[in-house]
Amino acid sequence: MAIKESWIKLDVDSPGNSARRLGEFLQANIKGQNDAIKDVAEALEIRTAGFQEDDKPIYRVLCMGPSGVGKTLLAETVSRFFFGNPRSFTRIACEAYSEPHAIAKLIGSPPGYVGFWDTSKDGKASIPILAQESIDKYAIESQDQNRKRLALLKKLNEAVEHAENLIFGISERRFLENAKDKDQDEDEKSERILKRLLEERIKYKLKISEITQRLPATTTQNPLSIILFDEVEKASSTLHNILLNILEKAELTLANGNVTRFNNTIIIMTSNANSKVIADLISKKPKMGFRADDSEKKNINIDAQIYEKSMDAARRFFSPEFLARFDRISVFRPLSEAILSEIFDLELSKFEDAFLKPLAIILDMDKTVKQFILREATDHPQNGARLLKSKIYKYLKKQLGRLKNRGELTQGTVLHLIMDQNNRTVEFYKESGPPQIPT
Repeated sequence: MAIKESWIKLDVDSPGNSARRLGEFLQANIKGQNDAIKDVAEALEIRTAGFQEDDKPIYRVLCMGPSGVGKTLLAETVSRFFFGNPRSFTRIACEAYSEPHAIAKLIGSPPGYVGFWDTSKDGKASIPILAQESIDKYAIESQDQNRKRLALLKKLNEAVEHAENLIFGISERRFLENAKDKDQDEDEKSERILKRLLEERIKYKLKISEITQRLPATTTQNPLSIILFDEVEKASSTLHNILLNILEKAELTLANGNVTRFNNTIIIMTSNANSKVIADLISKKPKMGFRADDSEKKNINIDAQIYEKSMDAARRFFSPEFLARFDRISVFRPLSEAILSEIFDLELSKFEDAFLKPLAIILDMDKTVKQFILREATDHPQNGARLLKSKIYKYLKKQLGRLKNRGELTQGTVLHLIMDQNNRTVEFYKESGPPQIPT
C-alpha cells in the first residue's frame, strides 16, 4: 500500500499521560528493573484507553529473581501511586497456604462448616480475603481519606495566604516607619508578631508538604485493586487451581456462592524458585560484591542467559497452563554497584523528607560516609537492597534517633557527617552557632 500525501505519520511509541506518570513514579522509586516498570505502565495504557477486556485482570505478572531486588517493592510502589500508601493492597503469603485446608481463609468455609460466611446474617465469620469487599476496601478507604486530606489542604493553604498577607503588611509598615521617628516599644511588638507569623507559615507549609506526600499520584473512579501472591511456588495445588481461574477469567466463586470479580485488579506474583540459579550464573563479582559492570564481554548476553535460566526453573515449578496465563514473566536482576548507590540516595532522601525536613534539620554528609556504608552493605550480596537498608539504620538512623532523644537535634540544626581517621566509624558534628531557621 502506497503512503498518500494527506497521511500524517503518528507517534505510537510515546506513552499517554497516565502511563507516563506511572512509569516516571515507578522509575523514581524502583531502581534497576526498567523492563518490569515499562510493562506495568503499558498495562495501564490499555485500561485508560478503555480497551481492556472485561474477563481479564488489568495486568498479570510473575516476578522472578533473587531476594531483595524489588519484586515486592513493585506492588508497594504501585499501591503508593494509586492510593498514597505502600500497604494499600492485598498481600497473600502463599507459604501459609501450602495445605489445602488453609484455603478457607481465602474463599470461606463451605455451608455447614464453622466459619461459613453468610451475607444474609450478621454472623461472626470473617470475610474471606478474596471476597470483593476485601480486595476493594483499600480503594474505597483511599477515596475517603483523600477527600479529608484535600479539605485540610484547602484550609492550610488559606492559613498560609492569611499569614503571608499579615507578614507583608507588617513589613511594609515597618519599612515606611524607618523614614520617620518610630516608637521603640511598638517596633519590638511588631518584631515579635512578625517572628510568630514566620514560624506559623513554616509550620503550615511543612504540614502541607506532609499531606501532599501522602496523596496518591493519580486518582481513579473505578475501585482498582492490587493483589500480591508472595512466593507462589510454595502454594498448594488447590491454591494453584484457584489462581488459574482468576488469571484466566478474572473471577472466583467463593464457598458461599458469591462471585469476586478481578477485572479491575493488578495481580503480581513473586517467586524465588530461580534465585540460586541466578546467583550461580553471576558468581564472578568484583571485591565489593557487585556484578562486574566494567566487563562488556560478560554483559553482552547476560540478560538473555538470566532469562533462559529463570524460565528453565519456572518450567520445573509451574505447569505450562499456569505460565501461559501471565501477561509477562519478569525476571528481576541482581543490583549493580551503581544501582545500590542510587538506592542509598533514595532511602536517605525519603528519611530526610519524613523526619529531618519537618524540623528544618540540614544533613551534610561527606561522600566517604556513603562509600563506607555501601562497602559494608556487600557482606551478603544475595540479600540485595535489604542489607543496604539495614546498614543505613545501623550507621545513620540509630545515631540520629539518639541525638534527637537527647535534645541535640532541634529546629534548624546543621549536621556534618564524616569518617574518623581510621575510616571505620561515622562521626557526627553540628554547627556551634544558633540554629538556622528558614524564612
